[in-house]
Amino acid sequence: MPSLKDIKNRIGSVKSTQKITKAMKMISTARLNKAKTNLVNHKEYSNALKTFINSLLPLIQKEDFEFAPKIIQNFFNGRSVKTLVVLISTDKGLCGALNTFLFKELHKHTQPNDIILAIGKKAFEYTKSKFNIINKQPFLTSKVQNHQEIIDEILQIVHTNNIGNIKIIFPQFISTMVQTPKTEVIPENYKESPQNNFEIEGTLINTLESVTNELIKSLIQTGLSELLCSEHSARMIAMDNATTNAKKRITSLTLLYNKTRQANITREILEIVAGSQAV
Repeated sequence: MPSLKDIKNRIGSVKSTQKITKAMKMISTARLNKAKTNLVNHKEYSNALKTFINSLLPLIQKEDFEFAPKIIQNFFNGRSVKTLVVLISTDKGLCGALNTFLFKELHKHTQPNDIILAIGKKAFEYTKSKFNIINKQPFLTSKVQNHQEIIDEILQIVHTNNIGNIKIIFPQFISTMVQTPKTEVIPENYKESPQNNFEIEGTLINTLESVTNELIKSLIQTGLSELLCSEHSARMIAMDNATTNAKKRITSLTLLYNKTRQANITREILEIVAGSQAV
């Protein structure tokens, strides 16, 4: 049976852990509210760009694609078959099985010849020994100021490697309790629905090129925003469960402490009684 001092030290250790998990839960809750607002704005912008491309594509003649910029020929004329897979994960752990499900999704949607870019420290650590990834250093996702650097790097890879397909794998934020892995494909099967209620300055091809670049940026940013929402909500739930478990553990250890102390008192009384009878 452990000594009273050992039990007391364990209770103090669990109480310290409980304070940390409770603080982490509160931090994640505060950050989640801000991340939700950003996610809504990015989703609306991405959907608007998709709608615009759906309206623009029917207006372009097939022969116009022959003289279009390289990115347009790769994405809409099927000239390139290279695929870029962008895996977006967290930098830190303590967020349940969020990253584990992402890695399973990666194996489902990756072909041997695909170019893989690992975004996030956890993604980099997982893929660097299992896949031939294009980046040698991890891109950190936890800081919003790093997101523009990530987007610029992806655009550079798209233009320099003749990419004609992009798969963005990220955790989709469904609700505070539910986050599921999702794969966003660019270009998707666009539904041609011409809407002539807009005016275009310049040529249709140049406009399509600009919008395509903007769509890639927007979908990457949306994936990063989805990640932050999912990470904060998953960590909030994980830390709440950890705090509850710590409370149960403290109760259990306190009961053990009281039993041990009572047993020690009883033993001492018995020793005193036995000693007095011997005299």
